[in-house]
Amino acid sequence: MEKLWTGIRLSTIGAQIDNRLVCTALCAEVASGQGVIQSVDDYLTHLTKKFYFPSPVFEGYDPSARQIFPFCAILKLLLAKAETGAGLYITLDEVFEKIVANNCTGREDLRYFRALRARRITVTKEVNRQVREMMIFLSQFTFLKWSNPRLFLDVSNPSLSIAKELEQLATPFVARRSSDRLEEIMSLGKLPGRRVFIVPEMKDRIFTGDEEFVEGNKVRVTHLRTERSRKLREMFFAHAQEPYTCDACTVHMPDRYPWTQNLLEVHHLLPLSSPIKIGTRKTSLDDLVSLCPNCHRAIHSFYRRWLRTQDLRDFPSADVAMETYESAKRELVL
Repeated sequence: MEKLWTGIRLSTIGAQIDNRLVCTALCAEVASGQGVIQSVDDYLTHLTKKFYFPSPVFEGYDPSARQIFPFCAILKLLLAKAETGAGLYITLDEVFEKIVANNCTGREDLRYFRALRARRITVTKEVNRQVREMMIFLSQFTFLKWSNPRLFLDVSNPSLSIAKELEQLATPFVARRSSDRLEEIMSLGKLPGRRVFIVPEMKDRIFTGDEEFVEGNKVRVTHLRTERSRKLREMFFAHAQEPYTCDACTVHMPDRYPWTQNLLEVHHLLPLSSPIKIGTRKTSLDDLVSLCPNCHRAIHSFYRRWLRTQDLRDFPSADVAMETYESAKRELVL
């Protein structure tokens, strides 16, 4: 039970008060689907900007202790490296040798992170695991991808000044801390009253029906950005059993178009608002399938029709999403 309460507190959706679960404002808004939390990116932004050590989630919380925002520090190191042209990724070792070894708090500016020098540091297996899990957690942003042991910045146009565009996201929310643990947890669940996340512009489109599919809905933008991910596509096709066969029409692309290399696109089977989680075993890649452009467009058209008939803005569960996808495949005339 304590592990459950810890998970709830870590997500800033509630706190255990007098043995009752009291929901935060963040929890209420996520449940309603309205307001400033409109996508996975919005939710992760809230956690990134507010989560700090020493956290009130754990015993031994000290409001006077030095405040460290680990997610902000990791993002700033990644953005600083991208801005200097040193690469669109950071490794687990870089986090230890630059962020941890230099006692970064996450409150420093990008110029500070650009100038960081690596220092040798010894870490325990448990600390290594914790930091790795934090990087995997961050990879659920639509513009980030995790491939052990690297966290990639997955953007459509690396020449853009991504650091300037996303620096606001990596700026922590610093406020006076309460000495009461539960009160501080509830405070972390308070909302800013306005959206603070700026989604990097989605440059490339798969088909002209995107505008109709999005219909102003942020979670659908998240879904489309997931399917456009270059890094995710690269990882998926590297591990797919039949990488060149459309999962819907079953056409083997090299047989039909022998002069092409790979025309297939990645399709996300989960509910539209669900993030992709990538672990070392890569089992989450099973949530993806490869589709030819025509089938991909047709499947999205089927989704739009199904959601309208059900008066829904999103699939209520992964099972329903999978059933809808299989229904579309059954109606396909081969």
